[in-house]
Amino acid sequence: HLTPPLADVLTVGRDTSQGPCRSLRYAVFGGESLRPVHLDAIHQLAPKATCVNGYGATETPQIMSWYVVPPEFPSNREQVPIGQGIDGVQILVLNNTGQLAGTGELGEIYIRTPYLTLGYMNDEALTSARFLPNPFRPETGDRIYRTGDMGRLLPDGNIEFAGRKDFQVKIRGFRIEVGEVEVVLGQHPAVAEVVVVPGEDSHGDRQLVAYLVINETPSPSISEIRSFLNQKLPEYMIPSAFVFLEALPRTPNGKVDRKALPAPDRNRSQPAEALVAPRDELELQLTKIWEKVLGVKNIGMKDNFFDLGGHSLMAVRLFALIQKRFGKDLPLTILFQAPTFEQLANICRQEGFAEPWTCLLYTSDAADD
Repeated sequence: HLTPPLADVLTVGRDTSQGPCRSLRYAVFGGESLRPVHLDAIHQLAPKATCVNGYGATETPQIMSWYVVPPEFPSNREQVPIGQGIDGVQILVLNNTGQLAGTGELGEIYIRTPYLTLGYMNDEALTSARFLPNPFRPETGDRIYRTGDMGRLLPDGNIEFAGRKDFQVKIRGFRIEVGEVEVVLGQHPAVAEVVVVPGEDSHGDRQLVAYLVINETPSPSISEIRSFLNQKLPEYMIPSAFVFLEALPRTPNGKVDRKALPAPDRNRSQPAEALVAPRDELELQLTKIWEKVLGVKNIGMKDNFFDLGGHSLMAVRLFALIQKRFGKDLPLTILFQAPTFEQLANICRQEGFAEPWTCLLYTSDAADD
């Protein structure tokens, strides 16, 4: 019985000359999302072991649902389902109206079992918020437990875990389940582990920060990861900052310690060849504007606005400052077609290009921002 990350710990540094562990018959996972990469890890140790994904809560007996992973489980699935309730237990997914969620609809997971704890000691308010009368069978004593976990009912009747409800954040007016972003990031073949948390950019605005443990050498670039996410997520769900770690910090019981995650480093260290000094006054002024908007130093010619944490609202700030500094307007669409510093600078030098683009002309007597 182990958490998914411990499967990797068991296989790291193992002496393969000793051969596989044939006495291990079952590996029962719990505590975090189980992904195919964890199945691969345990099967390196014990090729014949049957893997079981268990799900439960502290307020219930340890395992309330389970899913026996079939040998042919697809490796391209983002995660392993938590299955269905064990004997005498119902796992319910309810939507925002308190009704049973439809197939594929995101909802909150509730557990119905006669073995619920009585509640929280000396906390009646929390007890009444979490332990609710069963709305579908209002007989006395029939209760359900509100887990705070999100999930979906799959077409085969199993349930898929979709992150914590209390990890729901609002970014630029959009409500986002960070668990959904983690699931998509976890589909990247180079990503071994991932955690996404809310943070703040240099202006104090909310942003998503992704912490990644990579299992490939060389590591993929941020541009490559962003390109992967762009194919699967809308722009507002893509993290603004990416932090690469050797390992995720963990609590003594093996869960990710989100409080111990390091803050993104805004002081970037660039190789000397990437740090080409501004070649003229135009590039110098644009560098100042980029640094002000993005809150980072050491802007390189090949740097991509979005890879540096830029997003649509920052783009508005960027072009507003360009208009203020040079007295010319540019459509925002240019930044999506020419997102690197060098590309934007080259466009600003052009004269007479076709509409709707307008050339920016630098005048040496313009006031510095």
